[in-house]
Amino acid sequence: MDDLKRQFNRIGMRYTAQRSLVHQLFLGSPCGLTIPEAVSALKDRRVGETTIYRTVRALQEIGRLCWVHDHKGEHRYVACGSRHSHPIVCTVCGKVAECRTCELSVLEKLLGLETGYTVEGHHLEFYGKCADCSRLPAQETQ
Repeated sequence: MDDLKRQFNRIGMRYTAQRSLVHQLFLGSPCGLTIPEAVSALKDRRVGETTIYRTVRALQEIGRLCWVHDHKGEHRYVACGSRHSHPIVCTVCGKVAECRTCELSVLEKLLGLETGYTVEGHHLEFYGKCADCSRLPAQETQ
């Protein structure tokens, strides 16, 4: 928790009780949430939409949230660790796991040489069926 407070302070924001509620909501949502879902879930906790948007943006900036596309193409925000990772999204149930292996530094350098860009980062997500959904009969996963 202290590390998270320091990370918020580093970007010029306080880690308030409301921001903690937003973070806890995403931590407890293995399929992630859209912003409207987060707003709806926190309405009774008196967390405003603006606070949610700002907190989501800050959590992304410090690497604690990432976005994925769900099967409908919507952006969902998912809690992730504080180190670089890539999400893998189940195309059946929507559950998201983290892939912590990333050996794309060589590709980034090659892209930079080929295009003249200074590559600052990347976003990569994978899709497939999670172990639970892979065990279901085919008609149940459609």
